[in-house]
This record gives sequence, C-alpha cells and structure tokens, in this order.
Amino acid sequence: MLVRHLTFANVCSVLALAVALGTGGAYAANTVRSKDIVNGQVKTVDLKNNAVTSDKIKDGGVGLTDLLAGSVDGSKVADGSLTGADLGAETIGGGQLTNGSVTGADIADGTVAAVDVLLATLTGAHIADASITAADLAANSVEASEIADNSIDGGEIVNDSLGAAELATGSVTTAELATGAVANADIAANAVDGSKIQNASITFSDIVGGAATGSVSIGANAVANGRCETVSIGIGGATAGDAVVFSVRGAMQEGVFFYGVEVTSATTVRAALCNFSGGAMSAISDLPVRILTFH
Repeated sequence: MLVRHLTFANVCSVLALAVALGTGGAYAANTVRSKDIVNGQVKTVDLKNNAVTSDKIKDGGVGLTDLLAGSVDGSKVADGSLTGADLGAETIGGGQLTNGSVTGADIADGTVAAVDVLLATLTGAHIADASITAADLAANSVEASEIADNSIDGGEIVNDSLGAAELATGSVTTAELATGAVANADIAANAVDGSKIQNASITFSDIVGGAATGSVSIGANAVANGRCETVSIGIGGATAGDAVVFSVRGAMQEGVFFYGVEVTSATTVRAALCNFSGGAMSAISDLPVRILTFH
C-alpha cells in the first residue's frame, strides 16, 4: 500500500525532516547573527561571566535597579559630578567634610543659626557695620567699657530714664537746664540767699502775706489831740501774727498819721490813727492807702 502511493514530493519532505532532526540544530562557528536571534531571547544563563563590557552597554542604559547595593564607591563617580539633587537628605555629616572645605558660597543664605556658631568665635570683623540692634543684645550686656567716649547723645537715652545716681556731682550746669525748668520743689530749703536773687526783682507778690489797696474816710475830731485810736480793716491773705505795713498815698493833716499794729486774726488788720497836730483833727475823706502783711 505504501509503495503504491510513494511520490517524489513525499520522499523529499521526509528527507528534509530527517536531516533537520538528525543535525540537532547545530550551526557552524560564528554563523549566528543578531538577525537570527528572536528579540528578548538571550537570557542571563546564555551569557558567560564578565561577557558584557562597557562597550556592549548602551549609553545611559544602566539604571538604579541595575546596580547592586553598595556597588558604587568614590572611584566610580566622576570628580565634581555630584550635585545636591544626587544626595539624600541629611546624608552628609561633619565626618564627610574636609576641614576648611565649606566656604560662604557653599552655605545657603540665612541657614546658619546661633547653635551652628561656636561660643566666642565671632569678632567685630565678622559683623556688618551698624547691623546690631537692641534686639541682638542681651539685657545688661553693654557696659561702660563697650561704649566709646562721647558717643551717646540724647537720641540714645530713654526719656525720664536718668536718675540722680547717673549724674556726676556738679555735672549739670545752666546750659543743661531748660528755661523755667527749675521749680520750687527742685530747690532745697534755705538754698537761696541774697547773692542768688537779681537786684530789684522781688515784688510783694513773691512774699507770703496779704495786701489791699483802697481808701479810708474818717470824720472830723474822731481822735482827740495827743491821742491814738485803733481801727480794724479787712485784708485778704493776712494771717494772725503777720507784720503790717500801712502806707498812706495822699496828703494828711500835719501831725495826724496811721500806722499798722498787728493782724489780730485771719484777714483782720488792726491799725492806729493818731492825732498829734496840737489841735482838732480835720475830717479824712477818701484817703488812698495800701496795707501789706507778711510772715
């Protein structure tokens, strides 16, 4: 049966299959090319150790997942190629920095705090001129030795902050006193004598006591010849025991006169009218007088 149906085509097909199975897929050396390999079919087991060299790797083809942990050390990194973006946060400490290697250009503006500065390391050369304000100074930290002579003026002194303890004896002169600034409370008892008072400057208004200006009228023969009579006159401000000055400011009969006697009680002055004219006293009409009292 088989022999009867055998054809040339059948023979060729069977022969080709036998050759393919018998050879086991073997190829001559250096006859397999890239185009003969199905994409993605070369596996790790197909590669000999150290078979993949730098020239076999596509530029930029090695990613983070291709690197073993700890496999990249300083010898594998190009000098000057690492930037801040390549470093993890807080990964560099003092141990990784060479002494004196960090300069101002390496420090972000405003990032150095007080805790970063060693005590007593800053001098005047490190501080910008005129940059220190009151907020930068600890309470009571500035003493006389830190202040240049004649450097403090009125603008640096807080109003009403200077007391007697801050003033040297005899240091305040007339030039330091504002006009009209010395009041009664500023003058010690018995401190002012005649040498301190300007000539002809004191008036009765400066003397404690009473005063009155007016006129008096008294009838004729009110006081007999050779006699004196007392009269009481109200004077505002007069105090019992005050001295009295009675001044007549007009013409009077010859030998007739007034004089002050005493202040008998508050606002009441006793004066005397005397007649030593040698005869009868004439009437006194609207005679201008001024009466003063003082302690």
